[in-house]
Amino acid sequence: MARPGRRGLLAILVIVSIVIVMNTIRTAVYHRRKEIEVMKLVGATEWFVRGPFVIEGIMTGLIAAAIALSLLVIAYPPAVQQFRSDIASSRSHTTPASSRAWLVTCCSEAPHSARSEATSACADM
Repeated sequence: MARPGRRGLLAILVIVSIVIVMNTIRTAVYHRRKEIEVMKLVGATEWFVRGPFVIEGIMTGLIAAAIALSLLVIAYPPAVQQFRSDIASSRSHTTPASSRAWLVTCCSEAPHSARSEATSACADM
């Protein structure tokens, strides 16, 4: 089941897609207003005039979605792999070997009173 955050994101993306389609239709109508005027003078119905613009807007939205999805499919796996390798390398470098060797040396050579402090420092590592 989808989490609430994902539903909200989906709703936002749907709204943005609708706005893009509406703006595409509005722009196309503005640029072809002379053709529309001639079609109306000849007797074309509203849907006969509006239909091609709706189809154009839907096609533009589908093409944009396909491009975005293909870029996501191409770019996502390498990005995740790089992220995982960065996390793995940051975890392995948190306590360098030289620090561990220094702590072992301190723990073994420290006087008895200091040895308990060094041992607790060793236990923390």
